[in-house]
Amino acid sequence: MQTLALATPARSGAAARGRAGRPRSRRQPFSVIAIAAAMVCALALSLAACALFSPSPAATPTASPVSSAPVYFLMGAEYLAQPWDIVALNGAMGRLLWRHATGGDGSGMAPIAAGGVVYALTTRTSAAIYQESVLQAFRASDGALLWEYFTMGHVYQEPIISGGLVYLNMRVADIQRPGVLVALRASNGDVAWRTAFPAAFSALTLAGGLVIVTGDNRLTALHATTGAAAWDYAAAHATKVGGIVINPPLVMGSMLVFEYIAVSLDMPGVFQLLALDVSTGDTLWTAPISGSLSSTILSGGTLYLTSTQFDQSHTRSTVYAVNPLSGATLWTYPAPTNKVYSAPVAAGSAITLTESGPTLNGAPSATGGGALALDGATGRLLWHTQLGATVLDVSFISPLVSGGVICAFLSLTPGGGTPGVATLGQVAAMSLSDGALRWRKDIPLANASPLVQGGALYTFTYNDHSPLGEVTAIRLGDGATVWQYKA
Repeated sequence: MQTLALATPARSGAAARGRAGRPRSRRQPFSVIAIAAAMVCALALSLAACALFSPSPAATPTASPVSSAPVYFLMGAEYLAQPWDIVALNGAMGRLLWRHATGGDGSGMAPIAAGGVVYALTTRTSAAIYQESVLQAFRASDGALLWEYFTMGHVYQEPIISGGLVYLNMRVADIQRPGVLVALRASNGDVAWRTAFPAAFSALTLAGGLVIVTGDNRLTALHATTGAAAWDYAAAHATKVGGIVINPPLVMGSMLVFEYIAVSLDMPGVFQLLALDVSTGDTLWTAPISGSLSSTILSGGTLYLTSTQFDQSHTRSTVYAVNPLSGATLWTYPAPTNKVYSAPVAAGSAITLTESGPTLNGAPSATGGGALALDGATGRLLWHTQLGATVLDVSFISPLVSGGVICAFLSLTPGGGTPGVATLGQVAAMSLSDGALRWRKDIPLANASPLVQGGALYTFTYNDHSPLGEVTAIRLGDGATVWQYKA
């Protein structure tokens, strides 16, 4: 059963007005023309006077229309062990375009559309294998199932689709066994190549015709078309490197930049940025960073990241700007004590972040959260918007930026709520230019990462009122709910 609630603007009509005809006189054609001309002149003078002496009305902003491009969601509820479906919805109206059962009883990552195909990753429970990830490919136009691949394990990162291949990193059911990398042919799901990888977890990225794999104490490059080894950084630096951070490396032309922890017998764990040559794996530079690291981004020729230091007395984040050619720190911006920043998001020449108050003994502080923007060149604070003491915590979802608006996601329910019960949250939209609050809206906290597309913010959640899931489309311009789709 599905329910669609569509918010549409009210329409108004005007009654047709009749105009009485007046017979023209053949004896006085000039007088009739003169009268008509005089009336036109009088009307023009009247309009001109109104324009001169009437106050100009304030400009009323108009919300941009929402694109009709399809949006794709997996819908179901893990706590009900209910099979999940993949749905395609019209982005502007929420109309169901197609729907297909996946057979999965748990969700994976959000569906990915590429090359006329939509890829969906779900989990299935069986007697032989407690849970395994299954990747399915659906035709984007009508939802027909093209192929599916049973992994016999768990996939920890969304698939990467490139060059006619689909890359998966996964771990087989036995946690003591190594991870597995597999490349599938996008046309039919057949295995192009498969190789074991001795890491508990791994993250993939593509660069220069190579698949770069990070995880545990490994950093390995494989040829993307064959899976053959190209180079192995951990093997070449076995006495110096340990505990490589799982975040995928950032690709910058012929350079890789990633975050890792350097460990040796005479040195405690130190967080660092490391830059390597893509083709050889040779070290280009290293840069020590204090505290644990967020994902690094590249914007305007500069690297930006957030580090957070935790100790018994306080928690504090620092934003770093780094020269990508040398690793030199260009500037830092320290957060106030007991403020934690999200990963940075590029917004033109600025960098935006959300902040949360401290978390003490697992309970969010009532000091609230906010959002801020920094000048990308200097680190100067451009604006800071406090989102109120009633906001208990800012979720660790990086802000979304689109159409001159930054959206911050906030939690109003301590402890994250319970399964099946709507967790109260908010989304706050601010102007990128000055941080002015445009609108603020209560929403159930999403069970999947929010999506911004075509002038709208789409959220997905499941709760008591919508046990199989509910998609809500919110217009970015004014925060109005455009439509809701319930499974």
